[in-house]
Amino acid sequence: MNRVLILLFVMFSSYRICIAQNTAAVENYEKGQYALILGNYEEAISHFSAAIASMRMNPDLYTARGRAYLELDDTLQGFYDLNRASKLDSNLSSPYLIKGNYFFNLQDYGRALIEYNTGISIKKRDTKLLFNRASTYVSMGMLDSAMYDLDQVLKLKPKHFYARKNRALIRFKQGSLNGALEDFNLVLQINRNDFSAYLNKGHILQRQKKYKKAIENYDLALSIIPNHVESLQSRAYTKYLDGQYEAAIADCNILLDLNPRDAEALLTRGLSKQKQNRGLSAKEDIELAKKLKDLR
Repeated sequence: MNRVLILLFVMFSSYRICIAQNTAAVENYEKGQYALILGNYEEAISHFSAAIASMRMNPDLYTARGRAYLELDDTLQGFYDLNRASKLDSNLSSPYLIKGNYFFNLQDYGRALIEYNTGISIKKRDTKLLFNRASTYVSMGMLDSAMYDLDQVLKLKPKHFYARKNRALIRFKQGSLNGALEDFNLVLQINRNDFSAYLNKGHILQRQKKYKKAIENYDLALSIIPNHVESLQSRAYTKYLDGQYEAAIADCNILLDLNPRDAEALLTRGLSKQKQNRGLSAKEDIELAKKLKDLR
């Protein structure tokens, strides 16, 4: 429910290439970028190498080739190219973004932070670096540091979808329910079909005891992904809390058709039946739910 979405931004075509005077280099660079996007890394390296052969002092070409080498886990050549790019242009932040992403994907978060920090020291308002550093902080459990970076990203790009969504999730996890709700509403202004925003809004509103509004959001989540188990379980329990016992039982029956051993559905159905004074049937559901939970 509170899992923070992590998405690293990579770069396909943002390198500065000032090689318009060299037609062959431009053609090879563009072919290399296209191959990189398609995942044809060896082909990309071949094209970038051809461009470098005619322009050996261009840092962007080394940056592009370095990334392609890292995609093939050739760290020796990849880091050589990226470090070469940094030496050729000390104001270039993209090599540090690429190296940071590489270490992040290896779950070597300490080294990823070193690279992102270096890149940010060069380009303080780079939203890719700031967002990816925030993702690294999340993976390290440093949520306050992640929040600081996400705040910076959203100051620079208020409609940054993933920064907005991640901040909402962190706020929810930290118990800042109104702040999380505000961010999820803004997420839905950007993408009104975002399933997890409706689901998490439902969770927040349930916790705030705004049961009918919570149910509305679970309904919207289920309109996007029908029969989603967590959404159905949450809607059933919220209907129980709201005194809609028959409706809660109906949702539980759908869940039990999907999985007869769904302990959450059995428990909610049992509690709802209990409120309807259906003692024996309620007891059977509740006891079976407890047995299933004990088996986990």
